[in-house]
Amino acid sequence: MQNCFRRHNPVAGAACTVSVLILANSALAYTPESPAVQEAAARGVTFLEENGASDTRLGARALCSMALLKHGASRNHPAIVATVADIQDALKRGSPSEIFLGPDDIYSLGLATIFLVHFDPIRNAGEIQFLLDVLKHRQKPHGGWGYTNRESGDTSMTQYAVLGLWEATQAGFQVPVETTEKVAVWLLKTQAPDGAFGYQGNVSETFTPIPQSQIRVSLTVAGLGSVYVCSDLLGLVVRPEEPADDLPPALRKVRQDRPAKPDARVKTQLDPNLFKAVQGRGMMWMRQNYEIDPKNVNYTYYYLYALERCMSFRELCEEGPPSEKQTDGPPWYNDGVGLLLRTQNEDGSWASKSSAGPVADTSFAVLFLLRSTRTRIQDMRGLGDGMLIGGRGLPKDTDQAQVGRNGTVVTRPLLGPAEQLMTMLESAEVPDYRQAANLVAELPPEHAEAVMKKYADRLRKLAGDPSAAARMAAVQTLARSRNMDSVPTLIYALTDPDLAVAIVARDALRRISRRPAGFGLPNSPSDAQRREAVDQWKKWYLAIRPDAEFED
Repeated sequence: MQNCFRRHNPVAGAACTVSVLILANSALAYTPESPAVQEAAARGVTFLEENGASDTRLGARALCSMALLKHGASRNHPAIVATVADIQDALKRGSPSEIFLGPDDIYSLGLATIFLVHFDPIRNAGEIQFLLDVLKHRQKPHGGWGYTNRESGDTSMTQYAVLGLWEATQAGFQVPVETTEKVAVWLLKTQAPDGAFGYQGNVSETFTPIPQSQIRVSLTVAGLGSVYVCSDLLGLVVRPEEPADDLPPALRKVRQDRPAKPDARVKTQLDPNLFKAVQGRGMMWMRQNYEIDPKNVNYTYYYLYALERCMSFRELCEEGPPSEKQTDGPPWYNDGVGLLLRTQNEDGSWASKSSAGPVADTSFAVLFLLRSTRTRIQDMRGLGDGMLIGGRGLPKDTDQAQVGRNGTVVTRPLLGPAEQLMTMLESAEVPDYRQAANLVAELPPEHAEAVMKKYADRLRKLAGDPSAAARMAAVQTLARSRNMDSVPTLIYALTDPDLAVAIVARDALRRISRRPAGFGLPNSPSDAQRREAVDQWKKWYLAIRPDAEFED
């Protein structure tokens, strides 16, 4: 990002300008790959691995496990597995309209949603949908989220609910447009005239800004970031055209969308100019008031993560993909890294003046250092592969690359997702089950449905393959399709000797049946519990399809 941000200084005059420029020019430049950044993040992760369980709050556990995942921890990491189990247990306390995890549980609900989408959106589809239903139920009439004992919406809590909606949408879950529009309107109506956001939003009767209370930079990036997220959810993001440069044709980006235009997924009648006005006022306030360590912000590391999220979605909405020429982080990132390097404790943790606790603070700090939001956006939008040419961003399979006119590198048409998947699974050599499983996770629902329709018989046969990896890939594909015809095979998979396959089948059945609790089958079931679950699922399916036949 360009010119975001210079340090705010109340002193006027040329001397001040020179001083600010010197500070900007002399600051160290960092990226997530910088050795100092990687070392600090690794020390923080070590602290989380050793101490993460000490914070029993569900939101803190989810936040900690998300930081571990982002840093590259295995999905089988004990702390991560324990967090999944904790979330599953918490959701057994009632229906979406009854669940209550505490007066400020919107944090936990949002963070649990975000974490489970990162962890495995297929295996945990039932839990994710349950969480989305809870968030929908808990949304206040004006559109925001907040404390249960207050009518007002809380800007801080709302940001995590909004991010949870965005993450789930990217994974293929359906979030009602009305839900997003309601929170977008609340955000558009709770900005102060100068562009800031406050704590408990004062809702304007119109879209004309009105004064807000308890304004802080941390709350402003929370509110502003949520506006950017909502604009993306509603399909209002405009992709700016890349500026011309003096690179040779073979090193330029290959673009299909020449003019800047709204996303084809526009889902709302809300005026895009309302979003642009709020974003413009918000960024103006930030340029005038930005500080990396403001004195009136107690939750320092919470603020840093909100800042990274806000600026990453701003990049998406206003600037497009990062510049190929950018070799260091934007000034605000460099400022944040400098602060984190100065304030990290000997044991690798961070702890702010607030009561957030070292586990939460350290998780926020690690996520900031890794630029986790920008990485997530790139992954979800395919910006990481196949966009740039000249060595970086070439297709993963370079056999599929060819040189087009003007020396540009393009990709030859590939087989469709269905054909790709089945080619991998039925390779005459050694089938690449791991890559197939990864492809399944990336398939949009409509492509997964196409795989199911075209290769249903082969997938069902593969569910009984001697290879556990093959069975997992087959069951994941059947789970992704949400097809009722898959139920008998999924019930059969509940008896799979590989417990991971059985759990995927269980969660798929819960999702297809819209029964978040399903019919038992705990994470570590006995043989008797497996048999009981199989019998219950068969009875349920026979009630719907009396002529159904089951596999032995």
